Amino acid sequence: MHLRHESSAGSEDKMRPEFDTFAEEYNAINNSDAMRVTGYPLDYFTKYKVEDICTEFKANRLSPKTFLDFGCGIGNTLKSLSIKMPKLKLSGVEVSATSD
Repeated sequence: MHLRHESSAGSEDKMRPEFDTFAEEYNAINNSDAMRVTGYPLDYFTKYKVEDICTEFKANRLSPKTFLDFGCGIGNTLKSLSIKMPKLKLSGVEVSATSD
């Protein structure tokens, strides 16, 4: 899996990406909110999203070799997709430099 952080020249001086302000706490914040509102952990929704992606691939008779997650955050979807489709070459692009 390959994660790449993108930024425009000089953009970091002008404005820090919004996601940077809570990237380190992303899972904890969202897991807490997900559990409080739905009773399910964040991983449940990530796995559901990946299942939906795989269902669409199958329904449309697609056998992709690569997958790009633009705005991948901390890579939760890519991690789950790597388990579901281990031969798929995964790439993620995120403007937040703190989203490792």
